[in-house]
Amino acid sequence: MNKEEITAKLHNLGRDIDALLENISTGKDMSVVLAESRDTKAAARAAGMTEDEISAAIESGLS
Repeated sequence: MNKEEITAKLHNLGRDIDALLENISTGKDMSVVLAESRDTKAAARAAGMTEDEISAAIESGLS
């Protein structure tokens, strides 16, 4: 994955987290979202993204 794809995945994870917090069904349970979050964050770090960039990408998906 390239940095843009990772950023998009992090954004989508933020949206999934937001949806879970609002009790909106996303078709995923919490364990799936957490596993995807760990995997995507690891890919982001491997791609050289900083923690601030990772956080900003996730937060961009939160409402």
